[in-house]
Amino acid sequence: MSTHCIVISTFPDRATALAAARALLEARLAACAQVSAPLTSIYPWQGTLHEDEEYELRLKTRRALGPQIETMLRKWHPYELPQILYVPMEGSCDYIDWVDSCLAS
Repeated sequence: MSTHCIVISTFPDRATALAAARALLEARLAACAQVSAPLTSIYPWQGTLHEDEEYELRLKTRRALGPQIETMLRKWHPYELPQILYVPMEGSCDYIDWVDSCLAS
């Protein structure tokens, strides 16, 4: 199992996604944050099909920091049920070492 991951969440607006990214970086819970251009999400919610513009936030981190990241994301998140996904991350030793150097121990 990979010790590093990419955490993915979506936000209804760019400003909130950027604010969450900055807070996570300042807390040293993520080494890198990427906020996408707007994308369209289509999903069922409470019996109705929704189509919304969202911004995806991707964080490079260690999987062990997941609980702290979830706590902060839920604090910043306006959604009742935020998407918080963990994707295992493999990469060059140099990049993984850089990620580790940016994170809280």
